[in-house]
Amino acid sequence: MGYRAVAFSGGEPLIYPGLMDALRRATALGLKAGVTTNGTLLDPPRLEALHDLVTVLALSIDMSPDLHNEIRGSSSAFQRLSDGIANLTSAGIRFGFIHTLTWQSWEHLAWLAEFAHANGATLFDIHRLEIFGRAERTMREKMPDEDVLMRVYLLSVASLAKYQGQMRIQVDLVHRDQVVHDPSQVYATDVSDTARNAAELLSTVVLEPDGSLVPVAYGFSRRFRICDI
Repeated sequence: MGYRAVAFSGGEPLIYPGLMDALRRATALGLKAGVTTNGTLLDPPRLEALHDLVTVLALSIDMSPDLHNEIRGSSSAFQRLSDGIANLTSAGIRFGFIHTLTWQSWEHLAWLAEFAHANGATLFDIHRLEIFGRAERTMREKMPDEDVLMRVYLLSVASLAKYQGQMRIQVDLVHRDQVVHDPSQVYATDVSDTARNAAELLSTVVLEPDGSLVPVAYGFSRRFRICDI
């Protein structure tokens, strides 16, 4: 299909018994592979096994230590994450942080970005909460509204300027002006060249837990499902 990268997330992918086999297969195919983890299982033996199989590890982080522990339901969650970061640094594996944005967490973005930079991250990714899986049942009230999204967009621009050349800032939002300039970002255009492969037409496809392959993001409408594996 023409794709050059694959990302594994969860849940916690490091507890999936087949992860290493999947990563080895991805490497054999020449794919860049990423893994998103909560960072609590990054002991030296596991990192040694992952070293040559992942391009980058993304560590999920919620907020500052006490709030992170509260959200994770564990008084040791942040300390275990910090231990994992130290092990990653020793192992020489590239890593970044990914933060799931809620209506209340935007106020912590400056602290989170500085924490990521101070710990040697190459990426800080801000990803809006998606109403999918557990979030669909328990987190609907935490969805960020338009006002919060505008604040986050401005904060991400400021962070980009602050960490230019040191850490990549990614915010998973699209500004209205970008859509006006290039509307094909958000809707399909007529495809006259049938020789083009899937990766040229859809930059991202997602394999969901039930076997559905959908475009763009988790939870995308099943009316646009590509296939069921």
